[in-house]
Amino acid sequence: MLLPHSACQVCGPRAGVSPDSLFKCSRCQAALYCGREHQSEHFASHKSTCKRIKKMRDRMAEEADKVRSANEDDWTPANALETHVGLFWGIHSTRPYMRVKLEVIRALSTLASRPAIEAALAEAQDCMWLCRSDNLGI
Repeated sequence: MLLPHSACQVCGPRAGVSPDSLFKCSRCQAALYCGREHQSEHFASHKSTCKRIKKMRDRMAEEADKVRSANEDDWTPANALETHVGLFWGIHSTRPYMRVKLEVIRALSTLASRPAIEAALAEAQDCMWLCRSDNLGI
C-alpha cells in the first residue's frame, strides 16, 4: 500500500503546491490543509475524528503518567516504561495505557493523510516495542 501524498484534505495534491507549505490541524496534528479557508470548509466532516484523536492522545498521556509514576509493589513496577519494555502485557497496570494506545492507532487510521498514517505506524511500532508478544493484535 502506498502512503497518500502530503496534500490538502480538501483540494488534494496540486501542481505547484509544495508539501512543505501545508499546515497540520492544530488539534489532531493529522490532517493537512493548504489554507485556513480549506480547514474551515473541511471542519464539519473532520470535527468528530479530530476530537477523538485529541481525546485519545490526551488519555494516552494520562495513562503514560500513571505508568511512569506508579508506586512499586509485588504486581506493579515503578516506571515500567523504562524498566519493563517488551513485557507490558504481563503487567496489569500497563494494560489501560496499551488499550488507549490502540485506540489512538485506530482513530488515526481513519484519516487518509500521510501524517495520520505515519503517526499510526509510529504508535504501532511503539506498541510492538513495549509488548513484543503483541497481545493487542497490532
